[in-house]
Amino acid sequence: MHDRINATPKLLDSKLGIAIVGGLLVSQLLTLLSTPAIYLWNHDRKIRKAARKERKAEKKRRKALGKMQPAGG
Repeated sequence: MHDRINATPKLLDSKLGIAIVGGLLVSQLLTLLSTPAIYLWNHDRKIRKAARKERKAEKKRRKALGKMQPAGG
């Protein structure tokens, strides 16, 4: 009878330990995967934004040059 009473807390501690270690492993894995993905996404977004800005500036330059050209050539 005495062994059965003492076995329950050990079993609970064991399950709690497994849950804690499992949670730490999952958390670490998500961090290792999500952090680089976020940085890559942000980097790509900045590149797209810079390219869009450059296209707009080029369009403005062409439009300004077109207005400066004489109509007759």
